[in-house]
Amino acid sequence: MTMRLTKDFLIAALYRAIRTFAQTAVTMLTVGQAFMDVNWLNVLSISFTASVISILTAIGTGLPEGDTVGTLNIDTTDPNKDTYKIDVGANLQGLGNKKKVMLNIESK
Repeated sequence: MTMRLTKDFLIAALYRAIRTFAQTAVTMLTVGQAFMDVNWLNVLSISFTASVISILTAIGTGLPEGDTVGTLNIDTTDPNKDTYKIDVGANLQGLGNKKKVMLNIESK
């Protein structure tokens, strides 16, 4: 497998690491535990470790949200139009096997 650390890949990996950090921190808290009784150093340490593992896993195995099959070209020249034709500049036959297809919309 060829791995290229592109900007999009790194942003997706960082986003996933932040989510992992937050999810791990929340799971470390006990219901009914006082705020001052929480061992915050332990929570931060374990959450940080989980984030590092998330980034290393992404580098080793890749991220599905970092894969790009093609680009969508949308003609928006008519501002009064409510519906736009979407021209997909890629072969989409392989997308039939995917469980999830993401559409990323960026403004120029």
